[in-house]
Amino acid sequence: MKDLGLDSRNPAIVAGAEALSFGINLPADRALKKINNLRYAFEEETAWWQSVALALGWSPYDVNIDTFKKEESRIKTKGLKKKKIKKKTIKKK
Repeated sequence: MKDLGLDSRNPAIVAGAEALSFGINLPADRALKKINNLRYAFEEETAWWQSVALALGWSPYDVNIDTFKKEESRIKTKGLKKKKIKKKTIKKK
Protein backbone atom coordinates (compact mmCIF):
# COMPACT_ATOMS: atom_id res chain seq x y z
CA MET A 1 0.00 0.00 0.00
CA LYS A 2 2.94 2.31 0.61
CA ASP A 3 4.16 1.83 -2.95
CA LEU A 4 0.91 3.16 -4.43
CA GLY A 5 0.82 6.38 -2.42
CA LEU A 6 -2.12 8.64 -3.27
CA ASP A 7 -3.40 6.46 -6.10
CA SER A 8 -7.14 5.95 -6.53
CA ARG A 9 -6.55 2.17 -6.66
CA ASN A 10 -4.83 2.12 -3.27
CA PRO A 11 -6.84 -0.09 -0.87
CA ALA A 12 -6.24 2.34 2.01
CA ILE A 13 -7.69 5.23 0.00
CA VAL A 14 -10.69 3.11 -1.01
CA ALA A 15 -11.28 2.14 2.63
CA GLY A 16 -11.08 5.80 3.67
CA ALA A 17 -13.62 6.76 1.02
CA GLU A 18 -15.97 4.03 2.18
CA ALA A 19 -15.56 5.22 5.78
CA LEU A 20 -16.49 8.76 4.72
CA SER A 21 -19.53 7.42 2.93
CA PHE A 22 -20.58 5.47 5.99
CA GLY A 23 -19.68 8.06 8.61
CA ILE A 24 -20.89 11.39 7.27
CA ASN A 25 -22.92 10.31 4.24
CA LEU A 26 -20.43 11.79 1.76
CA PRO A 27 -20.45 9.70 -1.46
CA ALA A 28 -16.65 9.64 -1.75
CA ASP A 29 -16.58 5.93 -2.53
CA ARG A 30 -18.88 6.38 -5.53
CA ALA A 31 -16.71 9.19 -6.88
CA LEU A 32 -13.60 7.04 -6.42
CA LYS A 33 -15.22 4.09 -8.20
CA LYS A 34 -16.21 6.38 -11.09
CA ILE A 35 -12.62 7.68 -11.35
CA ASN A 36 -11.29 4.12 -11.42
CA ASN A 37 -13.84 3.09 -14.05
CA LEU A 38 -12.82 6.00 -16.27
CA ARG A 39 -9.14 5.12 -15.83
CA TYR A 40 -9.87 1.58 -17.01
CA ALA A 41 -12.02 2.92 -19.87
CA PHE A 42 -9.17 5.00 -21.30
CA GLU A 43 -6.56 2.23 -21.19
CA GLU A 44 -5.43 0.80 -24.51
CA GLU A 45 -6.21 -2.83 -23.63
CA THR A 46 -9.96 -2.29 -23.26
CA ALA A 47 -12.28 -2.83 -26.19
CA TRP A 48 -14.61 -0.06 -27.32
CA TRP A 49 -17.68 -1.73 -25.85
CA GLN A 50 -15.92 -2.19 -22.51
CA SER A 51 -14.96 1.50 -22.47
CA VAL A 52 -18.54 2.54 -23.13
CA ALA A 53 -19.87 0.22 -20.42
CA LEU A 54 -17.28 1.45 -17.90
CA ALA A 55 -18.13 5.09 -18.65
CA LEU A 56 -21.82 4.32 -18.13
CA GLY A 57 -21.22 2.85 -14.68
CA TRP A 58 -20.55 -0.88 -14.95
CA SER A 59 -17.65 -2.20 -12.94
CA PRO A 60 -14.53 -3.76 -14.53
CA TYR A 61 -15.65 -7.13 -13.18
CA ASP A 62 -18.96 -6.87 -15.06
CA VAL A 63 -17.26 -6.33 -18.44
CA ASN A 64 -14.63 -9.09 -17.99
CA ILE A 65 -11.60 -6.91 -17.33
CA ASP A 66 -9.15 -8.81 -15.16
CA THR A 67 -7.86 -6.09 -12.83
CA PHE A 68 -5.60 -8.45 -10.89
CA LYS A 69 -3.36 -9.21 -13.87
CA LYS A 70 -2.94 -5.50 -14.61
CA GLU A 71 -2.14 -4.65 -11.00
CA GLU A 72 0.36 -7.50 -10.66
CA SER A 73 2.35 -6.18 -13.60
CA ARG A 74 2.20 -2.62 -12.24
CA ILE A 75 3.00 -3.30 -8.58
CA LYS A 76 6.26 -4.93 -7.69
CA THR A 77 6.59 -6.22 -4.17
CA LYS A 78 9.83 -6.22 -2.25
CA GLY A 79 11.09 -9.07 -0.13
CA LEU A 80 8.44 -11.62 -1.00
CA LYS A 81 9.85 -14.75 -2.56
CA LYS A 82 8.22 -17.97 -3.54
CA LYS A 83 9.63 -20.94 -1.72
CA LYS A 84 10.27 -24.12 -3.58
CA ILE A 85 8.75 -27.17 -1.99
CA LYS A 86 10.89 -30.26 -2.06
CA LYS A 87 9.17 -33.54 -2.59
CA LYS A 88 10.02 -36.21 -0.09
CA THR A 89 10.01 -39.82 -1.09
CA ILE A 90 9.43 -42.74 1.22
CA LYS A 91 12.08 -45.42 1.07
CA LYS A 92 10.98 -49.00 1.39
CA LYS A 93 13.17 -51.53 3.16
